Amino acid sequence: ERSYQHALNAVTVRMTEREASKVRSMPGVRFVERDRQVSMTTATSVNFIGADAVWTGASDGINYMGEGMVVGIIDGGINHGHPSFAATDADGYTHTNPLGSGVYLGDCADPAFADRCNDKLIGAYAFLSSQPSTPPDEILLPGDPPSTDTDGHGSHTASTAAGNILRNIPLPDADGNPSSVLFPRVSGVAPRANIIAYKVCAPSCYFSDIAAAVEQAIADGIVDVLNHSIGSSAGNPWNSTQAQAFLAAR
Repeated sequence: ERSYQHALNAVTVRMTEREASKVRSMPGVRFVERDRQVSMTTATSVNFIGADAVWTGASDGINYMGEGMVVGIIDGGINHGHPSFAATDADGYTHTNPLGSGVYLGDCADPAFADRCNDKLIGAYAFLSSQPSTPPDEILLPGDPPSTDTDGHGSHTASTAAGNILRNIPLPDADGNPSSVLFPRVSGVAPRANIIAYKVCAPSCYFSDIAAAVEQAIADGIVDVLNHSIGSSAGNPWNSTQAQAFLAAR
């Protein structure tokens, strides 16, 4: 189905348990792992990890908000039109595209979707080959690129990691409508970083697709940090292709 050369020295193959047992005993095969389905989980806040202290220069006297960094978001896609991912934030800061103005990766390298990226959101991919032929809850509107976020989680984690500074954001009420309560200022941990989105969930996520996303991030050669808010409550996190792929990206 797929081969890997950066994140893993591996291939994805469809086979029976009997065939897998035979392959496991072949010379040169380190291990065989059945693909696993995992779920999206959430992220922490700016204040909880002390990111705001870095912004004000409390750590080394230098104010730093993520300038010059590229954050790869491995999750459920991205809302390409959200103000958290606009080229200019609410404070007037305008991002610089490290690839060069108008140069994008993934879906946005397709002229049909070039307007979905900008100097902040510089690329977006979809890796969903392990999903069912029609993934549940995966409903794209006409003209949407495959990397579009259809349930909000990918955009949530992307904005938590590197979303722009926004001002006067209304708190939604129980029905999802804006209330009279306003947040005067919200942002991600590194609001001035660039973002590349790697969609692997629709809404479930599979190890083989996650590994493919890490593989692509390494091949892109520009990603400094990978954000991965995906996991499960069972199993050894260090004994899987998913974990090994991330170790390769360090």
